[in-house]
Amino acid sequence: MRKHKALAYSLLLGTILSVSFAYSFASGGLKFEVYETNTRTWHIDLGNIGVGSLKTFNVTVECMEETGKFSATYYLEITGPASLCNDYLRLRWQDTDGAVFTIGKDGDQSFSGIGTLTWNSNIPTVFEAEHKNNISLTLTFLTTAAIGSYNAKMWVAFTEKVEAHVEIMPKVLNLKSRGVPVLAIIRLPETYDPHSVDIKSVKLWFKNNYVQAQSGVPTKHYLLVVFPREKVTQMLSSQRGYVKLDVTGLANVIEFYGTDTIIVIKG
Repeated sequence: MRKHKALAYSLLLGTILSVSFAYSFASGGLKFEVYETNTRTWHIDLGNIGVGSLKTFNVTVECMEETGKFSATYYLEITGPASLCNDYLRLRWQDTDGAVFTIGKDGDQSFSGIGTLTWNSNIPTVFEAEHKNNISLTLTFLTTAAIGSYNAKMWVAFTEKVEAHVEIMPKVLNLKSRGVPVLAIIRLPETYDPHSVDIKSVKLWFKNNYVQAQSGVPTKHYLLVVFPREKVTQMLSSQRGYVKLDVTGLANVIEFYGTDTIIVIKG
């Protein structure tokens, strides 16, 4: 498995007056750029920032040389005052790959740490080399205790990704039913043996939430994976109608992914 890391950004929030992003290139001869979208430079001037005010800036990630699909996981690290914690700020991330995160106080995800906050996007997203991922970041400081000097860095971990054909059953999932478990039939490219899949690595995703595989049975041509129905219905409890689900896992330590759509009903 080839790993391509694009150590991107160094951003400076000096007394909360500006944010600076730098871009750099991935190792291994592949060139991934991360840059501020409008100026294509490393510096973003946010002007004057007040507590509670919203500041939005746009960043683009692209691969300049390679073709194909990669798994991309985004990482963020912010260092500030010694008391800096999750309750000091909120960051909303929205990108053209369909990822939406709200990180920080009252968000659906949290920063970890005190003084230095860290976060990553958890579920890898499919990054197509021919495609630019445009990211909108909206930052809100929530307390005057956040005033101080900040250093932050953001990077993207790229991993070669294998596409699998996935069929999820039942095709109509009744949330009120206690029927059979949720199954996934995973067919990998011919060069990958279904017996090489690490069953513990297989996950069923809906947006940023997942259910881990309960068991799996490899055959000559495909892998049959079982997910606990109760946990799947809990994950999809607020959904109705057509729902797109993703399946990810590791085969020979190389990540694979596949997508299928089912219908969710209640009653």
